Amino acid sequence: MLSKRLNKVLTYINNTDKLVDVGCDHGYLAIEAINKGVKLVQLVDNKTMPLDCAKHNLEKLNRLQDVEVIFTLASGLTKIDDRINVATICGMGGDLIAQIIEESFEKTKALDSLILQANTKVEHLRLYLINKGFTIIDESFIKDKNKYYPIIVAKYSGAVSKLTSTQIKYGPIILIKKEDDFIDYLNNRLVHLNNICKNNQKLLNEIKEIEEIMKDETCGNN
Repeated sequence: MLSKRLNKVLTYINNTDKLVDVGCDHGYLAIEAINKGVKLVQLVDNKTMPLDCAKHNLEKLNRLQDVEVIFTLASGLTKIDDRINVATICGMGGDLIAQIIEESFEKTKALDSLILQANTKVEHLRLYLINKGFTIIDESFIKDKNKYYPIIVAKYSGAVSKLTSTQIKYGPIILIKKEDDFIDYLNNRLVHLNNICKNNQKLLNEIKEIEEIMKDETCGNN
């Protein structure tokens, strides 16, 4: 039922967590979290249609008798239950995710983790997180249906991290892990850039940056 992207998000959710899924869509992530053993799930959306769809899908589950499910029509994290300790915000732009966190900053500070998957403006999101005192504690890079998705797990620490421009662009932990899907992305990006660069200095700089990352990967495999 879950996409490869959301399956990876699910791996960051523990069965003891109390989860809020913001922008719940069809409720599939919440369903699999319940199947994993999560006992409290709050589904939030700012539109009635996705919430109704999620309700319909969760009603099909046979194990809801010992699970508390809360459906909330609201914007972002403004109305999350006080017991929630983990939030997932997936499938949005990085600027919107940053805005959602900012609008409920005190609530997000208290969470054990934020599991974030931005479709666009990921650099904006990383920069926001580190400047606001969140520490990036894990990351993954997933290829799903020929599209690439970075996933960020963050927790408020109060410390302002210092990242290089390359780390902000690609992700500090993604650069360390060098997962297969990330290397695939770099290879494809390199081919694309070499085809279009035409002495454009900005693109040539990006080519050099990627080649440095790839060189490190090659050295690490020797």
